[in-house]
Amino acid sequence: MVDVGNMLTYNPPTDFPDETVIYVVITSYNSAGNAIGCSIESFETEVIEPICTSLIFPQDGAINVEVDANISWNSVSNATGYFISIGTSPNGNEISNMLDVGNVTYYNPTNNFLDDVIIYITITPYNSVGNPIESCSQESFKIQNRQIVTPLFFTPNGDGYNDIWKIYDPKNEVKTIYIFDRYGKLLHNISNSNGSWDGTFGNQVLPATDYWYVLELKNSNTIKGHFSLKR
Repeated sequence: MVDVGNMLTYNPPTDFPDETVIYVVITSYNSAGNAIGCSIESFETEVIEPICTSLIFPQDGAINVEVDANISWNSVSNATGYFISIGTSPNGNEISNMLDVGNVTYYNPTNNFLDDVIIYITITPYNSVGNPIESCSQESFKIQNRQIVTPLFFTPNGDGYNDIWKIYDPKNEVKTIYIFDRYGKLLHNISNSNGSWDGTFGNQVLPATDYWYVLELKNSNTIKGHFSLKR
């Protein structure tokens, strides 16, 4: 019961919520008292276009992002869904083009991102009125540049942890792996990067010491190095 005096208008101190039915009773009064039986009237407020959102993960400008990263963003209060466009060039959308992901704040890409590329992404909230009045800003992040990784050591002691020596070859660049002892004796060869070595030769357990490897790549180059067997 706000007393507005002898006025025919009222300016509420705060805005009404959008898309909401507002109920009003206006009761006149004078020195004899209040009017009796005044009707309840109502009106419905308009639906307001949603504002834009922003990335939570990966953050805009992030680097070394995993190729299998999932995407999440901040929720917009009056949004009923989100479109997501993703590409590998500014304003690109070859990965997804205004894909409607519904009223969720995450997206799990169906395929891994390519490594060592910049991903450009635009997330557009929407509701029954439409999209934001202004175009939402494009954000970006860089996927890690994955390289061949050769472990510095392994511990074949049967504890189920780090028991084999196995390289990491995300681009499938390695053709053959050769492992030698310090005297140059060939102990083991692996026909592809999915194979591994358990630290034995001829079913004999080899001593804890350093061993050498040669990676023969599919482009005819080689990578050489050494690692330690620890027990």
